[in-house]
Amino acid sequence: MPYLVNGQAVSEELIRDEFNRIGRDSQWQNIPDLTDRAHRLRAAAEQSAMDRILIEQAAASDLRPIDPAVLEQEVTRQHAQWGCRTAFDNNELRRITERNLRVQRTRHEMMTGAIGPSREDIEAFYFANRHNFPRPELFHASHIVKYVNHEQSEEQAEERIEAALAELESGEQFAEVANRHSDCKDKGGDLGICIVAL
Repeated sequence: MPYLVNGQAVSEELIRDEFNRIGRDSQWQNIPDLTDRAHRLRAAAEQSAMDRILIEQAAASDLRPIDPAVLEQEVTRQHAQWGCRTAFDNNELRRITERNLRVQRTRHEMMTGAIGPSREDIEAFYFANRHNFPRPELFHASHIVKYVNHEQSEEQAEERIEAALAELESGEQFAEVANRHSDCKDKGGDLGICIVAL
């Protein structure tokens, strides 16, 4: 039987998302029995999903407007970061961004006044659990994109990619080749620093 939070069902997908998110915390490795660990993690994921819905409901019921300049700045940032990699509907992106800003504001206001751990407590926790804080591998990535659509067939896209590859193999600079050939020319195809997913 699904959980309801103020009449809203807590979906299994949301519980799975929370299960995967909080399951990355190394604290769960301290529970040696796998069945017990899974049971406790599932209970924590269900609670976390319900908390998330409560916060989203509180944010949605808060009728104070989001500062239009802040919203526009965040939409522009999101579009610059993801626009070339995914076809976005700008209205949908704006709606999702506004909802996320409302949730951030609600969380911030809920946590205002909460007493955080002292610097000494943080340092003690870090040094006691240092093995749980490995630095992920980083790499700098760039790409050359050719879309297959009504304006460009798969064969045409492949020809352009082969032409770009030939130029790269002859020693031309990646950014220059990307600017000539890529359908996503912004910043010479630069995607910035990426983290290796484990």
